[in-house]
Amino acid sequence: MYAEHMLIIVLICMIIGMIAGTLAGLFGIGGGLILVPSIIICLNIIQVPHQILMHMALGTSLSCILVNSSFSALTHYKKGKIDWKTFNKLIIGIILGVLFGGKIASALSSKTLEMIFASFLSLITLKMWLHLNIEPKPKKIATPIYWLVGLLIGLKSAVLGLGGGTISVPFLTWGGKTMKEAVGVSAFIGIPIALIGSLSYIYNGYGQNLLPEYSLGFVYLPAFLGIIITGPVFAKIGAHFSHSLPQKKLYRLFACFLTIILCKTLYDIVTTF
Repeated sequence: MYAEHMLIIVLICMIIGMIAGTLAGLFGIGGGLILVPSIIICLNIIQVPHQILMHMALGTSLSCILVNSSFSALTHYKKGKIDWKTFNKLIIGIILGVLFGGKIASALSSKTLEMIFASFLSLITLKMWLHLNIEPKPKKIATPIYWLVGLLIGLKSAVLGLGGGTISVPFLTWGGKTMKEAVGVSAFIGIPIALIGSLSYIYNGYGQNLLPEYSLGFVYLPAFLGIIITGPVFAKIGAHFSHSLPQKKLYRLFACFLTIILCKTLYDIVTTF
């Protein structure tokens, strides 16, 4: 029976990988906003204990993001849309944030992580809609601000299992970058975030008594396998689309995407009380 469940999870995750990969390439987000809630559904199929459910979803998500972001970033790099100066300003804070975030997440309950995720998503979604019709103007931003934002991106990504784009894209567009430039930088940001974050979840979950079979720490390997079979291919497709869509349409699609995920997240929280 467990083998049948595992096969179902792999097949479901192949479909999830298509969606998450496309969004990773299109918006430079890593796909975690789709992956985390979807992986939770899969883990419920095999009745993973609630005490580790969110941790398993986050660890598995970050591992998949590492693969998806790598393929997405490669496509954006070939398009010549990577602002390396901006990336270098953000990366120091990001690495520190991810290192501390992994330890914070391992000490929090699944319900607490879900509440943090929903609160953060609400703020970002509101911000995107409020600035929907405002043309971004270049701003002179001090380097320490980039370090601070990088730190927040790293902390948030490790705690919530995301790739960083939901902070970096709004921040960079506010700073005057075009949506396509912001997406390119965010795609590359996802690689160090996912690498450090997934290793942290593997380490922190190693030896846990409640882990299901075929787990590597807090990474559930059947779900990881299903997602990476299709995710990288569709990440490349999504990245190609991001360079062919008009700037305003890409911005509106990003705002709509965040709204859908927010509604689903709030529904899940309310129904589990």
